[in-house]
Amino acid sequence: MIDEIRLDLYKIKNQRYLTDEDKERLKLIIDKSTKTDKLKAVSIVPELIEYIDEPDTDIQLEAVKSDPFAFVISKIKEPDEKTMIQALKQNAGEFVHLKHPTSKTRLVAIEEEPDNIMYIEEPTEDECMLAVKLKPASIEFIKHPSKDCQMSAVEKDIKTFYLIEEPFEEVQEYVVSKVSQMIEFIKEPSLNIQMIAINDDPYNVRYIKNPHINVQLKVVASDGRLIRLIDNPDVMTQKLAIRHTTDAIAFIRHPDEAVQLEVISKSPERILRINNPTELCECYALYRGMSLKYISNPTSFAKEFYKFLNYPTETKREFLKENQNFKEKLRDMKRRVESLVNISLGTF
Repeated sequence: MIDEIRLDLYKIKNQRYLTDEDKERLKLIIDKSTKTDKLKAVSIVPELIEYIDEPDTDIQLEAVKSDPFAFVISKIKEPDEKTMIQALKQNAGEFVHLKHPTSKTRLVAIEEEPDNIMYIEEPTEDECMLAVKLKPASIEFIKHPSKDCQMSAVEKDIKTFYLIEEPFEEVQEYVVSKVSQMIEFIKEPSLNIQMIAINDDPYNVRYIKNPHINVQLKVVASDGRLIRLIDNPDVMTQKLAIRHTTDAIAFIRHPDEAVQLEVISKSPERILRINNPTELCECYALYRGMSLKYISNPTSFAKEFYKFLNYPTETKREFLKENQNFKEKLRDMKRRVESLVNISLGTF
């Protein structure tokens, strides 16, 4: 048989050179050959198995063993389990070409190369667990891994947490308790997870988008200036921060008006550190003794109020009688300051 097809060996190994006539002739030669001839043939040219109808296990195995990288497995229409396993032990990458692998074959494929889990459409829990046991990073290729599977992966290699799209709460807790900064990679951490992270290091609040109010308060309670790490801090957080240190006002992008007033009531000069103080705060700082020249971009009313403050008492009375709108606005401002800061300003 080999002698009959010897001239076609190069063509067989390079399929693109085979014509339909060549293929038909090969088929006729092989069909009339004995099993011994077929075994010898595939041992020399493994690719010949493509032209053998329903090759038995012996012939399949001989062809695969004779091909170091087991590429020939893709030319066997219905390889049996032994053949598939042999092929995978020679080259685990050939798993992708197996159309109907058995459960045992799938396990062997994973044992040889855990990343083969990506080619299994609906892997069993045992298959998933085996993959992450052998190679934790293979969890990247598992859709919706179970809690046990996720935990197994991060316990062996905590960096695999980055590869899990929807980690369970218990997995998040384990990871953050080990490396608190990893909260940065959790989209919407629960209050419990947030607390674990900031208890380890208050600076971790910078990794939390919209931290819980309890978390904000705990962070600024340790150092009011840490409010700079919180985007859009709650008013309660702002108040606690500036009560810890009025310096904190400089780190709040949009401080609440009540917070601005409280800072000015303690240290009028702190208006220099307030981002975009309100008109009411400008006027209150002027009332507390600040010079107009220290207020950047004062409103026209603030300028007028500064002049008013420097009038003699009698002139003030006359001015208020003649300027009712100014008087009403001044009265409203006085009421708001007293309400927000809970102090009495007396009369101007």
